[in-house]
Amino acid sequence: MGKYQSTVYEWVVVTIFEPDSEHPGEIEEGDHCHAENFADAVRFSATPPSEGGRHEIVLVRDVETDGSVDRSWAYMHNGTLSVFFVDSRNNPTGVKVPKRFFAEIAASAVKGVS
Repeated sequence: MGKYQSTVYEWVVVTIFEPDSEHPGEIEEGDHCHAENFADAVRFSATPPSEGGRHEIVLVRDVETDGSVDRSWAYMHNGTLSVFFVDSRNNPTGVKVPKRFFAEIAASAVKGVS
């Protein structure tokens, strides 16, 4: 029997808390907001988090193979999406972000969203 595999991408806005005296060197993630598209993620991230911290836009990639999910992330840095996804330990996966997501970002910029 062959393996079933599907890949799903999703824009997510995460709340990031910087290291503090109790947790030096640790960046902690708080709430996650799932967005329909990049423009919605930008609009949501424009509102400062009520509990402090800051918002970051992330493209999440889930690859499901026979019920097991392998998740990786591509983060926005200074308004630019990473070219490659990273794993849960922030190690490069070697998997490139599909071009359509860069086109989505560019189209949003043309419309004045980003």
